[in-house]
Amino acid sequence: VNAGDTAQRTDVSFAGLATSSLGGTATVLQSDDLNAENSFAEPDKVAPVTQKISVDKGSLEFEFPKYSVTVLRLKEGGE
Repeated sequence: VNAGDTAQRTDVSFAGLATSSLGGTATVLQSDDLNAENSFAEPDKVAPVTQKISVDKGSLEFEFPKYSVTVLRLKEGGE
């Protein structure tokens, strides 16, 4: 969760894992307006966006957008 008003770039380390080959998805729920909400008129105003991610040499660099909730799903060998 990034409840702040600026994006946060971070490096997530997976040191100690038996494998360095991890891949998966990041699903992000985010809006530039902290008070944004879905309605019948705008049912997709705030909607999750999924992107592919991969761990490179035991590390994942990721930028968590402002006002966001992110779910990282990783597994050995990829998606």
